Amino acid sequence: MTAFLMLAAATRLLLPTVADPDLWGHIRFGQRTLALGLERVDPFSYLTAGHEWINHEWVSEVVFGFLFDHGGQAALIALKTGVSLLTVGLIYGHVVRRGSDAVRAGLLILFSLLLLVPGLATVRPQMFTFLFFTLTVLVLHRVEMGAEGWLWALPPLFAAWINFHGGVLAGVGVVGVWGLTRCVITLLKRDGRHVWRELATPLAVGVACVAALLINPYGPALPLFLLRTATIPRPDIVEWQRLDIASAPGVVYLAMVGFAAATLLRSGSPRRPALLTVLGMLVLMPLTAVRHLQLFAIAVPVLIADDFAVAWSRRSVPSAARPRDRIVVTLVTVAAGVVLLGSSVPHARCITIDPKRAIPFPVRAVAWLERSHVQANLVTYFDWGEYALWHLHPRVKISMDGRRETVYPDSIFEEYQRFAAGLEGWSDLIEREDTDLVLFPHQSPAYQLLGLDPGWTRVYADSLAGVFGRADVPLTSRLRATPVPDVPVDGAGQCVP
Repeated sequence: MTAFLMLAAATRLLLPTVADPDLWGHIRFGQRTLALGLERVDPFSYLTAGHEWINHEWVSEVVFGFLFDHGGQAALIALKTGVSLLTVGLIYGHVVRRGSDAVRAGLLILFSLLLLVPGLATVRPQMFTFLFFTLTVLVLHRVEMGAEGWLWALPPLFAAWINFHGGVLAGVGVVGVWGLTRCVITLLKRDGRHVWRELATPLAVGVACVAALLINPYGPALPLFLLRTATIPRPDIVEWQRLDIASAPGVVYLAMVGFAAATLLRSGSPRRPALLTVLGMLVLMPLTAVRHLQLFAIAVPVLIADDFAVAWSRRSVPSAARPRDRIVVTLVTVAAGVVLLGSSVPHARCITIDPKRAIPFPVRAVAWLERSHVQANLVTYFDWGEYALWHLHPRVKISMDGRRETVYPDSIFEEYQRFAAGLEGWSDLIEREDTDLVLFPHQSPAYQLLGLDPGWTRVYADSLAGVFGRADVPLTSRLRATPVPDVPVDGAGQCVP
């Protein structure tokens, strides 16, 4: 019954889904891959002519596109929830197998869910990284328990992972740190004759894992690309900023670090240096980028499971001794689970545009452009690019979207940043002869500067965004004659698409 309640609670937390800025692109790219094969040149932006498109999430997008075509939003929500529950279930099952009772295991997992849920509130390829990362850490734990043959599960796992999401680098890093620690320990403790025999399997698996990363449509170019993009600063993206310890996630992170440390000190169990090194690395990773917080939340219950079972078994969990009491507890548990599952149902069919939990989207402005049927090249705000391409392609080509380095040269992205921030050379983007329109939030410096530029005129405005066109051209006159549709400005409460 405890497991049922745990499942119901996790479902209630994980099922609500909000729209991510990249969702429209993920679906559209997957649909096009199913219809046309993997595209190597971008068809959506007017600035990317001749630049290679390295789609490092192509399998995830094929899955998204297929499910959306055959089941709509409900299918995508079911996928996200199913993958998330599988991830949580694997961690829960591991904690129980290592000696904890169902109640304690559930409480530990719910603690981790506080950090996992924000990362699983959207339909993104990252969901597969969370699953694959969980499997990787579980494999390393089994190997440390003596089942060395499990190491051979890693190469096929990495071969799949690199085609689903670039988070495979996190798996490579964890396995690399674990393997290096094992090698050092073995070299320090063993005589020469037995060292290489003991290291043979880990070294062979390491070579196989590297080779597995090459099994993708781009060959060695993909892992090298991922490595390059993972090591450059991204101050403009929240997920790549350092964790703010004073924030709510920061407080939960500190609490988990403190609890893990207390558990390790309290248990008195034999130490496994390789796993402790991995745990230490994952404790530090969120301090470099917030996006690593979910990996930390996954690893902690897995890596402290043995110590958790020993350290906190000294306190008994009250149980109903009399049969009637046990029946009451069972009925209450089942009823609570049913209520939780029942309250989850309304969230099963709609991926919601929610400006408070995610970001607002220019729903009315894009609907107006769509109604106009104009053919144009549109400068788009970074976070709105894939929403715009979903609704306006092929008549309208965009300037920029969330794919960033995967399709846009550095020079184009820098040009966009100057424009958005109103820095020196900001007008380079709109001085291009092929730029026709601009769609930007009204609070941005670019919006204010465009309002002062005599060569551009505002043809549409609402409380979120505005559209500018070149002054005194037929396209602008046609847009002025287009009636504004009666839809929410920012899409609040609407369902995708």
